[in-house]
Amino acid sequence: MQTRLLSGILALTLSAFAAGLPATQTFEGRWVLDKKKTSASPKAPENLVQQIKMDGSQMIVRSKFDQPKNGIYPILWVGIMSEEMRLATDGSESSKSIGPFEFRAKTNQDGNSLVTSYTANMENGSAPGQPEGSVEGQWIRNLSEDGRTMTLQMKSKCSDGRTIDTTLYFNRK
Repeated sequence: MQTRLLSGILALTLSAFAAGLPATQTFEGRWVLDKKKTSASPKAPENLVQQIKMDGSQMIVRSKFDQPKNGIYPILWVGIMSEEMRLATDGSESSKSIGPFEFRAKTNQDGNSLVTSYTANMENGSAPGQPEGSVEGQWIRNLSEDGRTMTLQMKSKCSDGRTIDTTLYFNRK
């Protein structure tokens, strides 16, 4: 009888303790760009929405945004302005052709932080009407403790010297 009582008390204590711990957050969901918080960001894609889904160790990011009025995608936004991006979150390399670029990335997750280091190089030299070039950088995604907001810090440098260091703010919808 005493053993059952002690087991019951232990189970209740552990349940109460576990209930007080924050749940592990996930990047999965529909993320809508917060235009007010992101207003200082240079040339951010208009009406950017990212749908993130996990498939094993693959993070699938589907992005929707208003197409650029001039039809030119800024090189420093390569990967962000891609309709679908698959990133391996286990540190192995992912690759994808994006327009004239060969995009390569390595992503590692550490709790509520996801860091992607990438390079994008012009395929086969230069594309018609575009100079040869490359861009390399890092995206750092962070989830808030409550899992309702995500920041995406972008640090990139283009081979012609252009740089971007900005943070996008998203709300989970």
